[in-house]
Amino acid sequence: MPFSTYWSSVRDGISSDDIIGGVIKPIVFAFIIGSIACRKGLSTEGGTVGVGRSTTQAVVLGSILAIVADFFLAKALQIILDMPQ
Repeated sequence: MPFSTYWSSVRDGISSDDIIGGVIKPIVFAFIIGSIACRKGLSTEGGTVGVGRSTTQAVVLGSILAIVADFFLAKALQIILDMPQ
């Protein structure tokens, strides 16, 4: 496939709303995951066993909250950007 054909289909298939959503959501996810990881890391007790436990808790909680945030961000962006559902 020639590059010009690929580039043309990308320009036709992507809107500015897609780009805005693609920038906002990762920033929010990074904030959520970073905040959880810092909180769990700073409150770790119990040596190496505690570090492992805190890491597991941070990963699980961060993953769950990222999924929940994704749902609400998607709905909010649909409303704000007037995107079709």
